[in-house]
Amino acid sequence: MEKAVELRNARKAKKPRFRRSDAHRVPRLEMKWHKPKGGDNKIRRKLRGHPRQARIGWGSPRDAYGLSPEGFEQVVVYTLEDLAKVKGACIIARTLGGRKRMILLKKAQEMKLKVLNFQDTAQTIKDIEEDLKSRKEQEKVRMSKKEKTKQESLKKAAEKEKDKNKKVETTEEKEKREAEEKRKVLEQ
Repeated sequence: MEKAVELRNARKAKKPRFRRSDAHRVPRLEMKWHKPKGGDNKIRRKLRGHPRQARIGWGSPRDAYGLSPEGFEQVVVYTLEDLAKVKGACIIARTLGGRKRMILLKKAQEMKLKVLNFQDTAQTIKDIEEDLKSRKEQEKVRMSKKEKTKQESLKKAAEKEKDKNKKVETTEEKEKREAEEKRKVLEQ
């Protein structure tokens, strides 16, 4: 297994970048490999001085398929149960949230596993914890603002209710006053 990984790494170091014919000249063509099919194509005809063609011989040894550059089997982990089955190294799924990722990283550190998609697990755990703390503080601030606005709106509603009661009383008082004024006018 180790020899296969070493052989693969050596082959990959020598392997050229296979690019589509004339991709460097024609802007609309992508640089990724397409098999040349033209009758006069120099790459297809394997002429000297032209780029090499992708062939099966450039591939990795079958034993090294699916292994990381260090030679570990690449296992994607979503839960603690998945992590328990892993030996050596793992990849923590990118779709996980910060809290769950932090739990998995801590457990992997305890189990002394290598996490392939994080270079420094301790620093990553620290960053995630800081992020979670700051988010909690922001949530507290947001909730306190929400509570203040709620209290203010309740106060305003109570004031409006008082104003309505006052206005109703003043209209009744006005009617009484007008009635009294009419009586006075009639009496004179």
